Amino acid sequence: MRYLHLSFSGRGEAGMSAPTVVGATIRCACVAEGVETRAQLDTLRRLGCDFIQGYYFAKPMPADAIDDYLTKERRRLGDAGAKVVA
Repeated sequence: MRYLHLSFSGRGEAGMSAPTVVGATIRCACVAEGVETRAQLDTLRRLGCDFIQGYYFAKPMPADAIDDYLTKERRRLGDAGAKVVA
């Protein structure tokens, strides 16, 4: 799978929509990083962003804590329509 990388730095919706449109056009998954607010998350979901990461979900953590974190998130989300991808 090919990826198009989108990094957040306070960009508005126009700055978020261009990479998602380009990604869809060239059949590339769009990855947004640096998402810190619910508003950013909602906008990216509405625009069809494929993968979203950032402090909104979790702060950096030691490698040995990741498995436990992901297990808890999968359990918490259940069938909510979101995927926890590692």
